[in-house]
Amino acid sequence: MGLQLPPELITDIASYLTPESCNPPKATDLRNFRLTCSQFAVAGARYLTSTVYFSKYPYDLERLKDVSQHPIISKQIVHALCDDSRYEPKALDRPPWRDLINRYNLIAHKHRCTELQEFYEQMYSEQLQVTKQGLDLATFCAALSRMPNLRSIQISDMCNRPGPSHSTPVKSSHPWRTGNCPEIWPTNPPPNALWDQAVSPYHTFITVIRGLSLMDHEIRDLTVEGGREGISHRIFHASAEDTAHLVNVFKNLRDLELCIFSHDSEDVWMEKTMRSGVLGNVLAKALHLDSLGLHGCGNESFFAPVIFEFSSVLDQIIWSCLRRFYLGSFEIYGHVGLVKFLLSHRRTLVHVHLYNIGLLESDWAIVFAILRRKGVQLETCILTELYTSDFVYYDDVKDVLNYLLGVGDNPFLSPGAREPR
Repeated sequence: MGLQLPPELITDIASYLTPESCNPPKATDLRNFRLTCSQFAVAGARYLTSTVYFSKYPYDLERLKDVSQHPIISKQIVHALCDDSRYEPKALDRPPWRDLINRYNLIAHKHRCTELQEFYEQMYSEQLQVTKQGLDLATFCAALSRMPNLRSIQISDMCNRPGPSHSTPVKSSHPWRTGNCPEIWPTNPPPNALWDQAVSPYHTFITVIRGLSLMDHEIRDLTVEGGREGISHRIFHASAEDTAHLVNVFKNLRDLELCIFSHDSEDVWMEKTMRSGVLGNVLAKALHLDSLGLHGCGNESFFAPVIFEFSSVLDQIIWSCLRRFYLGSFEIYGHVGLVKFLLSHRRTLVHVHLYNIGLLESDWAIVFAILRRKGVQLETCILTELYTSDFVYYDDVKDVLNYLLGVGDNPFLSPGAREPR
């Protein structure tokens, strides 16, 4: 018979036994607490994990299956981390780690090269079997049916690499950090195979979208982020059936973060333009968005800029509930599209974050002068690494909020300069 304590008190006690709360951390404390009685077991389950890991490899699929079939833990899952990295057959002929070993003449480690080669071949074979048979889609759909509280999904090609945007403790068990990393999203993906389950470089993305739609599972938060590249905007140029899947997922979203890249230019030295009206059509179906973030990813070797065309992507969309807007790592021709978007949402927007944005053939002083005249007021406005076509850079701009309230001078103007009209 369990102790007669209020459930709130038991849950509060359990919160002090998590590894994060203990000094030094002890994973066994929470486990022992849950073994006391069934009442303690239920109260402590919420602190075991709230996140599951999903990838296209058998071990991770088995682990997802085990978590989803647990009668208590499955109800605590609210977030899924989905890994879209992959093993490529080209690396079997020329393993990426062999050049490193030969370059530094690491004779003592050459035996490790053979081990890594064998491991890579094994992982590629398992990945091929899963993707061709659709085992990951079946496992994901079955897991969704048993995790009713799952509301947040993060899809990335960099889940297993250390980086600034990945602080989650949920990692795959595969030893990829030994120099044996799978491939990330490509710079120039094949345009006609993006929704082909067997060969798509965005296999996990399309699996998640199809699974959520087929199971009619509503999520509130969706994050699609990339490392070197974002996901190609061409992924939204889908068949009627897959477009319906996208709409079914997006229509229920409250928070959306997209790291998206344009691959229209074949020359990596040339500018790439984000002018996807199809992306805009899908975004328009997310009628209840509270937060929207659009982030461009450039090639880390060449830094080819991505031009964002508001007139093609966001021109006709007005969200009645949009409170937070993030835009970063793009260049914009002229201020008209950006100003029009901000004015269209001035009644709801409270937070705007613009970073690494190039405003070409215009001036940032003009943007905020117009916003001030139109009475746009925000609770927070973060502006970092803004620049113009004249290579005038503004970093960590202050006093923007006061200026929008009618107090002080335009922070983008030199002292004594005339206000733009």
